[in-house]
Amino acid sequence: MRSFEVVVVGAGSAGCVVAARMSARHDVLLIEAGPAALPEDLRQLSRPIRPPYDWGDTVDSDCRELKYARGRVVGGSSATNGAVALRPEPEDFDTWPANWSWDDMLPRLNRIEHDLDFGDRPYHGIGGPIPITRHARADWAPFQAAFAFGCTAAGLPYCPDHNAPVSTGVGAIPMNRQGRTRVSNAAAYLAGARDRVTVRADTHVARVVLAAGRAVGVELADGTVVRAGRVILAAGVVQTPLLLARSGLAEPNPHVGRHLTDHAVVSFAARIDPDTVPDDAPTLQVIAKTTAKRRHDLQLTPVARRNADGTRELDISVSLQLPAGAGTVSPTGTDPSAPARITWPFLAMPDNVRRLRAGWRLAATIARESGILLDARDADDAAARSDADVDDLIRRTHYAFYHGVGTCRMAADPADGVVDPMGAVFGVSGLHIVDASVIPTVPRSNTHLLVTALAERWCDLHAA
Repeated sequence: MRSFEVVVVGAGSAGCVVAARMSARHDVLLIEAGPAALPEDLRQLSRPIRPPYDWGDTVDSDCRELKYARGRVVGGSSATNGAVALRPEPEDFDTWPANWSWDDMLPRLNRIEHDLDFGDRPYHGIGGPIPITRHARADWAPFQAAFAFGCTAAGLPYCPDHNAPVSTGVGAIPMNRQGRTRVSNAAAYLAGARDRVTVRADTHVARVVLAAGRAVGVELADGTVVRAGRVILAAGVVQTPLLLARSGLAEPNPHVGRHLTDHAVVSFAARIDPDTVPDDAPTLQVIAKTTAKRRHDLQLTPVARRNADGTRELDISVSLQLPAGAGTVSPTGTDPSAPARITWPFLAMPDNVRRLRAGWRLAATIARESGILLDARDADDAAARSDADVDDLIRRTHYAFYHGVGTCRMAADPADGVVDPMGAVFGVSGLHIVDASVIPTVPRSNTHLLVTALAERWCDLHAA
């Protein structure tokens, strides 16, 4: 295979941006382990994604094996997610290096979006590649409207724009979608650059090829070596540290594969009037932000369970947005196809459990106030459960929200991280990382918009 000026590994939220923008002035190869695209029926938001379009990763979380969905397709997780398009909050950048502040990132967050509802506001954008829209309040399904009513009855304010820099309460979810089809970065960025970018799908990278302390290319799983003037890893929070480990770069840097943080979730469910759940109701319309201890450390999202016997349940996912502690990602073998070993000792931090318990109890209150429970005793019985009983439920049923970050974190000092504030891997020339793995700590949002803006800023910093 011929050499390229730039090789980008991973065609996800960041890789599509980097490949598209770098191709304006460089010869770019974009390599993706998964297929070139999802089948048409899987592009709809309601369809579950499984291998070969998902990596099939699992997490050992306090002796429970949890599914850990990560997109394995051109578009990456932006092609398989729920299309929720929440921004990080200004305080989320407090853990980043000094030149990655909210003021640095806001122009990029504005640049990437075409906000159809608030694009005229100075803290939003219009004309960007990612459409952002919200379900109008008049179009909310009855169970979604009832959840919002329950939130306001429980004391939460109404929030028209969850992506405003200072907002709180309950309101419509901002989403990157067209109708019920998610808009991935393959569509938003890569499609307009396909005549400039060489894309190799179904191609797994085994390792980065190094010579005299410099990245000079990549070796594919079949042994083929692709030479490159610059290698950019955008394989994500799980695959990027595995690539570094297979390349011999984990041993000299103990931060590789460390510092994994994510959102932990537990669900509250109760039976509701089936008439409040139309058969064609969208899965996601409304979300609530609130606080247990640290500002907006809880996020509540209602969905409907449609049971085979015709019954319906309101399922409120309660997500802890600012958890303490961190996990790890490490290889289980030297073969590129060996799965990752992911650990996440979330419950080892008692404060995590306490805050998630508070959120679960709030969800029970909201459900009761919603007015659509078939039997209010479902909520009353939940409220009467002891703390120990709720904590046991959390231990048995918690799961992760697939928003992991931090496994190759950015830092000003090589003693504290894997890449410098320019995204360059410490100690290796010609090797950069641009994906969720460099984000120091998990933000109070899903990661798609943040990773896209991060990639935009990295491209700005390397425009020469």
